[in-house]
Amino acid sequence: MEKYKIYGKITDKDNIILENTDIIIKDNNFNNLFTTKSDSNGIYSIEVEKGIYPFIIGVRDYGTKYLEFWGNNIKINNDLNIDMKIDVIEIYGLNIFEIKGAYPSLMIYFRPMELSKFLNNSEDISPYIDIDSVNIFINDMKMKNYILNPVKEYIKYNDTRQFLTGYIIQVEKINLFKDIGENIIKIEIHSHDNNYGEAIIMY
Repeated sequence: MEKYKIYGKITDKDNIILENTDIIIKDNNFNNLFTTKSDSNGIYSIEVEKGIYPFIIGVRDYGTKYLEFWGNNIKINNDLNIDMKIDVIEIYGLNIFEIKGAYPSLMIYFRPMELSKFLNNSEDISPYIDIDSVNIFINDMKMKNYILNPVKEYIKYNDTRQFLTGYIIQVEKINLFKDIGENIIKIEIHSHDNNYGEAIIMY
């Protein structure tokens, strides 16, 4: 079967090269499928077969200095470049949907987590953000944000009812889409504490 490369460079938010960072492709159950590490120049490359891979993550010094980069719904039918930046905000639970009959736009759901709040066992581990804290790019083109709505998401942890703060952001939808599943949608968060996180999803 023909194979392709997922490759890229991993840095911190200040573009400092991060060597020896784990790059992991995972299945829907979060089991590891492929792993590699970035080299002394922050470069990584993984060879995979054609297909759709649920997750790719970049992680180093997790929970002490950094949190993770997450890529979602990674469709491979050619070589694919995914550059990653990690800092102290992690963006997970990333999903996209459209509302039929509504204003032409995309709705993007995400759950951000901030390292300091995670370490302090804060009840709400989400960073403080507003609509100007979030940038959305489709195929490297920055989109206009329409509205950002906080959402309380129920979880159960150690038999205790808890809630996480997620967000739904409504953004403009352009007509320059590639084929379904091949558009790279990137979300960046710049928090009020000058912390950073990013993630991607293919749509």
